[in-house]
Amino acid sequence: MRKVKQAPAKTETVRTVHLPLAITVSSMVLAGIIRLRLLAIPLERDEGGFAYIGKHLFSSQLYTDLFDNKPPGLYGLYALFTSLFGYGPGGIHFGLLLCNLVAIWVIFKLFSGIFSDWTGAVAASVYAFMSLAPNVNGFAAHANQLLMPFAIGGLLLLQKGLKKDHLRSIALAGLLLGFAFIVKQQVVLYGVFAGLWLLISRWQSGKPAKQVLSEVLAYSASAILPYGLVCLYFASQGRFNDLWIWTVELPAQLGESSMVGDRWSTFSQYFSLVLAHFEVVWVAAALGWLALVFSPYDLKTRLYGWLFPVFCAVSIGIGVAYYPHYFVLCLPAVGLLCGVLADTLRVRFSEKKGNAWALGLTVLLALVPVLGNASYYLSPDFVKIHRDCYNMNPFPELEKVGRELGRRCKPGDKIGILGSEPEILVYAKRNAASGHLFLYNLLSQGPRSEALQQRYLSDLQKNKPAYLVWVTSTGSWGTEYYKTAFFNNTRPIVQGYTLCGKAEAFEDGRPGVVVWDQEAARYQFKGNYQVYVYRRRE
Repeated sequence: MRKVKQAPAKTETVRTVHLPLAITVSSMVLAGIIRLRLLAIPLERDEGGFAYIGKHLFSSQLYTDLFDNKPPGLYGLYALFTSLFGYGPGGIHFGLLLCNLVAIWVIFKLFSGIFSDWTGAVAASVYAFMSLAPNVNGFAAHANQLLMPFAIGGLLLLQKGLKKDHLRSIALAGLLLGFAFIVKQQVVLYGVFAGLWLLISRWQSGKPAKQVLSEVLAYSASAILPYGLVCLYFASQGRFNDLWIWTVELPAQLGESSMVGDRWSTFSQYFSLVLAHFEVVWVAAALGWLALVFSPYDLKTRLYGWLFPVFCAVSIGIGVAYYPHYFVLCLPAVGLLCGVLADTLRVRFSEKKGNAWALGLTVLLALVPVLGNASYYLSPDFVKIHRDCYNMNPFPELEKVGRELGRRCKPGDKIGILGSEPEILVYAKRNAASGHLFLYNLLSQGPRSEALQQRYLSDLQKNKPAYLVWVTSTGSWGTEYYKTAFFNNTRPIVQGYTLCGKAEAFEDGRPGVVVWDQEAARYQFKGNYQVYVYRRRE
């Protein structure tokens, strides 16, 4: 009789365990399918720059000769993606797809181990759909997307090491979080949180001081190692000063410049975009943070749920501005708090009803945002997506410009970009006439700006690019750039060239125009979002 009575309970337990796993796997499958439909979306300028630098990362140049303000880990990932999957949008976005799927899985494993399987499943599902959303430019392979497997993976290994007193896991946790830092500096607060949590866990468990000291040293040394090796390499090449200027000094200078604008206004503007269609998710997360008071977890677990979101939120403020993709750093915490809310509701009812409540909330948190932006998820229009997310930056048109230049250029020809659009170089598969792929530091009015401007102009004059592309969008330069002396100094360079192409983006959302040669000479621009292509006169 006992065996007969126990059988249903065993069956119910199996169902309870497998339902969260099924939610997680289903979220991964759906996210993967949607991302496959977005593989070919045109690159935006950051992706173009990362891909171009990644391609040259292991060349005779140091990567700081191609000037950008990220540490080398990001470019290493781009180098890996483009070498394995192709030097273009498809290869880059397939690499993003893989990173995203790994991140979803490790989020499930991390929060399942600390909280419950249901918390982990809801967190993974929320992250899957939020990290994919246009609200955070989820289709683009930004650094904050690519570092997530390493950052969350580090937290997962730390938890394993704390649970099993496994020093090697704690050291590997530091190594992964250290690598995440050399992908993008903002994630440093994930590493700080991990170190703090190590101390809290060991204080709460009363471990011997000698063991705690060895774990703290192992974690700290491993976390510092990736950036330390980068610094040692640049020092050995006599170029440490370049690394410091481009990854520390100039980003700080740009963050303080007038180009970024008032920080509160910038935050309000971009956070409202991040919220759109996802209001119900953010409300659920806020309720989850409060629900920790009534949750079924012990005090230590609740403390994790309170602290982790705080560190994630503060990490956003470390960046130059509050661009939508910065908020990806918050999404694991948003997912966690939604999972806490679902799990707290679940345990208030019988097992069957509780699971139904948790499943219903999970579906609601996924369905409402998807229905609110159904065309993006179900039938993506690449031009519309770019216009919605990047206003009138002509990224779709520049794809056509770049591919045509690739056909027209001879082997060894270089292309000069008057603006910040290195994606043109990726499409054309040609080298830049200047290592300055982005012009923002040149226009930031900092103490180094004038010297950087002179080097950029000198590069264009010395290298004599076969083609020049002038992108007039302020997004490619900065507000009122055409009033600056720097822009005026680019005009004499154009005098040695003949106009051979035009492109234009339209505000009404229809595909832009790209015309060449005689057709370009006849074409009359309809608005202000213009691109000019010039060929060097022989």
